[in-house]
Amino acid sequence: MLKKRYHFFHRIVSNLFARAFLNYKVFWDAPLPDEAVIFAVNHPTTTDPLLLPIITRRPLAILVTEMAFDLPWFGPVLRAAGHIPVRVKTSNGKGLIESAVEMLKIGRSVGIFPEGILSPKMGSFHHPHSGAARIALTSGAKVVPVGIHMMETGYTSTVTKSENFESTSRWAVRGPYYLSVGEAMTFTGDVENRELVNQVTHKIFEAVKHQAHASEERVMAEQPLWQPLSRLLWGNPAD
Repeated sequence: MLKKRYHFFHRIVSNLFARAFLNYKVFWDAPLPDEAVIFAVNHPTTTDPLLLPIITRRPLAILVTEMAFDLPWFGPVLRAAGHIPVRVKTSNGKGLIESAVEMLKIGRSVGIFPEGILSPKMGSFHHPHSGAARIALTSGAKVVPVGIHMMETGYTSTVTKSENFESTSRWAVRGPYYLSVGEAMTFTGDVENRELVNQVTHKIFEAVKHQAHASEERVMAEQPLWQPLSRLLWGNPAD
């Protein structure tokens, strides 16, 4: 129950932020299945895990870098909400798969960023890891590809520090933030078959990139206005 409450609270706060500071839009190729799914998403900004829960009412467990759990104000919320820490210095790949599969079994959707780290820059991508494919093949859950795009002038870069790490973050603070959500995909087969895992990894990430490019095309075509509150606080990037 506690985790559901945190998910509900997370969605409210994220919605308020998105409406106040961003031109947040979601485009759907098909309705979400009425079951727990795996959201595979590209990762242009640090804000992505904060905004992803808006697209689903079902409680969502997101695979988040362990460094975020060290933050004094955000880490406790991540733990209470049941998100899954991804170790950076020491691999916990098998444990991650097991944790994600367990979440799906109890009816929670799972969010994963196959790139593992922030995209090199807006509109480009790192080579994907196999986590999404392994979770899908192990659990039988459907994979929903999600592609995010925003303007490079719409985020600010900061250095985030905690007791155990220091990293550069990108925070979406203004302008368009578009998500294109693709049709759910189903994969079956032996998760121990390395060739199959590679094929599924490629198919999933090609679908993610397709949705990201669709979001980019929509941003370029619509050229949405900057949100008034964002302009008031940070100024108009076009000025």
